[in-house]
Amino acid sequence: MWNKNQQSGLLNDFDLAVLQDINIGKHITANHGKRTGTLPFMALGLLTKKYYNGRIECQYHHELESFIWVLTWLCLYDAGDNVKEKLAKWKTRYYDHLLARKLYFIQDSMDIMPKSGFEKLWDINHELLLWVGRQNTPSYWTRHKETIKKSEYLYKDMEDIMEKAEREYNFNLDNVD
Repeated sequence: MWNKNQQSGLLNDFDLAVLQDINIGKHITANHGKRTGTLPFMALGLLTKKYYNGRIECQYHHELESFIWVLTWLCLYDAGDNVKEKLAKWKTRYYDHLLARKLYFIQDSMDIMPKSGFEKLWDINHELLLWVGRQNTPSYWTRHKETIKKSEYLYKDMEDIMEKAEREYNFNLDNVD
């Protein structure tokens, strides 16, 4: 978006915003119901026919998982030929193929070495990636059926991972500007 008065650009992401009509409680989407997203970075729960048929709404935990996939790419892009081959398998237009490939990637991620300088970040991100794998098992969703319970467990899971990062890497979020 361009601001003519200030002669500068403005970065926004309102094209995918979801508004709620407070009078009737109905969601109004700016994307007119079209399913959007960059496949390699989409949450596993959205790589389904249900999502593409409009029966699953993108929620906060999908956004968090998407960030974890972006962070995974950041840590591993240009890490080596064997890792490049694994990431190259994410490049597909078929969401069902990508779902299977990403689940396999999580299972096969133990011996992956990140690019130089990203070792600590990869260790933390790998914990997050393993969390993604755990949350996408049938037993996880059986235990966490209600949205409120999901958010409580999500917060606790993230807190545990960040506390581990603080202990093992002397990483303290309170000191981050």
